[in-house]
Amino acid sequence: MTADTLALLGGLKAVTASPRSFVRYGDAELEQLKEALAQGTLFYAHGKKVKELCARFADMHGVAHCIPTSSCTASLHVAVAALDLEPGDEIITAPITDMGTVLGMLWCQLVPIFADVDPDTHLLDPASVEARITPRTKAIVPVHMAGTPCDMAAMRAIADKHGLAIIEDCAQSYLAEFSGKKVGTFGELSCFSINEYKHISCGDAGLILTNDDHLASRCRLLIDKGYDRSGLLRIRTTPFLAMNYRMTELQGAVALAQLDKLESIVVHYRAMYDRFHAAMQGVEGLHLPVETLRGRTSAWFYMMRIDEAKLGVTRDWFAEAVRAEGAPGGGYIPFPIYLNDIFANQATLGTSHLPYSLPGVEIGDRYAEGVCPNAEMLLKTCLNFSMSLGQTEELVDQYATAYKKVAAYCMKQKSCV
Repeated sequence: MTADTLALLGGLKAVTASPRSFVRYGDAELEQLKEALAQGTLFYAHGKKVKELCARFADMHGVAHCIPTSSCTASLHVAVAALDLEPGDEIITAPITDMGTVLGMLWCQLVPIFADVDPDTHLLDPASVEARITPRTKAIVPVHMAGTPCDMAAMRAIADKHGLAIIEDCAQSYLAEFSGKKVGTFGELSCFSINEYKHISCGDAGLILTNDDHLASRCRLLIDKGYDRSGLLRIRTTPFLAMNYRMTELQGAVALAQLDKLESIVVHYRAMYDRFHAAMQGVEGLHLPVETLRGRTSAWFYMMRIDEAKLGVTRDWFAEAVRAEGAPGGGYIPFPIYLNDIFANQATLGTSHLPYSLPGVEIGDRYAEGVCPNAEMLLKTCLNFSMSLGQTEELVDQYATAYKKVAAYCMKQKSCV
């Protein structure tokens, strides 16, 4: 065996270092929870923790209002509902995202329309967004995937030109920046996730930011069955169809402790991301991610794609070889979300097929294979791994060595054929 023999074929692993230990939830979270319990109430409207979390998060972004929710999916549902659109209206969004981005649209009887992504940044292509606009289009939901900001100058210009609202999906992008401004500050509304698999977590919860007083008022009613908790109304009434998406004081308490750690977490993730990215420059057969012009990632995960023809192997074989070396790597979601069964079967409310059965709504091939070719290509060939507080410089360097070792082996074998 030689030094370049793949571990998959019996060679030595490239990764020998171990992750450093860290405690995600500790004394700070416990202290906040004790204070929450000592209040004698865990209801968000009567306690202090959720209020403090929202005040601090709004101040961090220089935004007037922050509304708490039970999840980011709930945040996105509330944000869409706050726009008070008509059933059958369309919202353009990204095909590479979680289903949580679009479920609220369907509950509001709106039609998700998917624009393609740029193959290098992996984010919404502004030209594709504009090409999808119809008279029914009312909003755009840019998804800042993997912590990397979309081109918000282009998105804002398109929205303003066509009179559209923007709801930013910031679930993976805490403290990411575009043109020196934090994401979440470009749209009419923006939504963040505090679930287990994000930069910070309280198990599950979400936050909505907005500078619009009217939208903020609607969001506050929408999360709480339409009840006005301001104390100004003597009779509790529900003015419109609303949900119950309230955050508890327990979630708020843990999130507050986590918020204190957010900046240091992002600094570490960026450092590991940048170190790996620098080490991977010039590797044949691998296409590295390209930063949005004027953008700054918060490095939720690192995604590249392989050139299967050039390397002579499939993405899945390459991923298996990398993992055998001890490095993380695998695909992302299996296909763009418009290829999910819910769209193929129009499986919404009973057999109604709403909103697709509404008068004037025509889907055609909008959810067919091939509608977003860049997104489909990317998901078939991408490799990604999340950044972690357990990663060290030594470990990330060895990850890079593993990827380069597998790529070099593939190129050598290809040249011998």
